[in-house]
Amino acid sequence: MIIEEHQLKHSRKTSSTKPIEQKRSHHRVYFFQLVQKNQGTAFPVPSKELAMTTQFAPTLPEAAHLTFNPRNHNSEPLKYESNMERERRRPNEAIKQLEENVPDQLKSLPQWVLWRYEGQPGEKPKKQQFTTDGRLASVSNPETWTTFTHALRMYTQSRGYEGLGLMLTKDLTVIDLDNCLDTNGQPTPQAQQIVRATSSYTEISPSQKGLHIFLLGSVPGTSRRRENVEMYDTDRYITITGRRLPGTPDQIRENQEIIDRIHHQFISPPEVTRSPARAFYQPQALTHREIIDKALGAKNGAKFSRLWSGDTTLYTSPSEAHLGLFAMLLYWTNGDVKTAEELFKESGQFDKETEKKWNDRHSADGKTYGQMTMEKAQDTRKNYTQKRSPKRNY
Repeated sequence: MIIEEHQLKHSRKTSSTKPIEQKRSHHRVYFFQLVQKNQGTAFPVPSKELAMTTQFAPTLPEAAHLTFNPRNHNSEPLKYESNMERERRRPNEAIKQLEENVPDQLKSLPQWVLWRYEGQPGEKPKKQQFTTDGRLASVSNPETWTTFTHALRMYTQSRGYEGLGLMLTKDLTVIDLDNCLDTNGQPTPQAQQIVRATSSYTEISPSQKGLHIFLLGSVPGTSRRRENVEMYDTDRYITITGRRLPGTPDQIRENQEIIDRIHHQFISPPEVTRSPARAFYQPQALTHREIIDKALGAKNGAKFSRLWSGDTTLYTSPSEAHLGLFAMLLYWTNGDVKTAEELFKESGQFDKETEKKWNDRHSADGKTYGQMTMEKAQDTRKNYTQKRSPKRNY
């Protein structure tokens, strides 16, 4: 009886501790393998432990792989790299293209920044711009910009950034064509038409699916985007790769006429007969405080609160934040532009810098920054009142 009880306890102990013993044996075997690999010494591995772990012990190449790669959404194995190995892997070709292909017209501008991808898991990464000392760069703060030489040197030395970017101020237009290159790098017919018409320095975007065309001049009107064609000349930053599209000039061309024509054909809204929709809206007999309280109490009140307080982080630039708040104010004032402007000037968005440029000329047709913001807000806002018209009794 005593012998049977002892055998039962022994069998239970062996069964419950078997996985732990296997794991320990695996670690010992793996240690011996590492020593043999690094020092060239031949330590004998106990045959019993080797027999226990042969069926599940990984080989060295497999053990040197990571199972998760934050840059690889398909979770494919990624070989581990030390900082020194990653530094040697820096694409020297990308640095060479920046040095050799970027036109001197861009290199001479003191408006350069660094950028890298940032974002939450499952979301499209954002190209966030940074100063050379790691702070966030701003399109409205020239103190966060630097020269091309300094930006390139920091990009070469640092491994935390994806490339260089340029802040756009004025007199330099960038035509941004999204998803216009096929898998062979050939432009779509629309892109070919624009590239031929501009005949100016053109480079491939970081995604290798788009094109950036540079021209000297200003973008007319207030519209900046339609479908996959965008045009910018201020309050924006653009990534620079130096990967020039084969067959395009190596210098930036000055041609305001071409800019106007491209904008009219691909950006300006189609001409349609419109009813006087603005006459539908009537100013509300509410005080400023009552209007703000209604906006704060709405479903999107949290967003309105952030914009009202002066927060611009919801958008890629302060000008887009200004447009977003003004459009919301137009909604809550039933399209009363005068009241909406008065409210906007009471908000945190109307800081000293915005106040300074609000009445400054910002376009070739003489319109001020304030006029452009208000007109674009009127053109893009949604007619919620008409959409949610009250029921009628017939």
